[in-house]
Amino acid sequence: MIRKVLVDFSTVVTKARLRLLRMHFESRVGHNGGNLSALDILLCLFHYVQGNTDRFVLSKGHAAGALYTALWSVGRISEDELKEFHKDGTFLAGHPCAGWHKDIPFATGSLGHGLSLAVGMALAKKLQTQEGNVYCLLSDGDL
Repeated sequence: MIRKVLVDFSTVVTKARLRLLRMHFESRVGHNGGNLSALDILLCLFHYVQGNTDRFVLSKGHAAGALYTALWSVGRISEDELKEFHKDGTFLAGHPCAGWHKDIPFATGSLGHGLSLAVGMALAKKLQTQEGNVYCLLSDGDL
């Protein structure tokens, strides 16, 4: 069973990496290294860890392409939306635009503020006795 999960996940990762690189190539912009360093973690989170009541904050906003690709891999962003990456007037900017998608609650990219936003979300969940966890992806720049 574990072997099948690993093989399936390997396929998901390979497909997502290729899609991420194609997205950046077609748009002629992006931080490939920062996105690729975050992609596997985001894929694991969205495919195997995060539940319906959980929330996520991408503090490492310059890895927005990895977030969009991970959301695409679980069917929360369409192929047509990915094709709009970094175009004028799109919501799929180089850093996340807040509020246009339920999985993108904050605009991030000023390194260091994502953790405090995630802690605030977690505290609000606790005070309102809501179910679920809050996950936050940080970068070395955040730390």
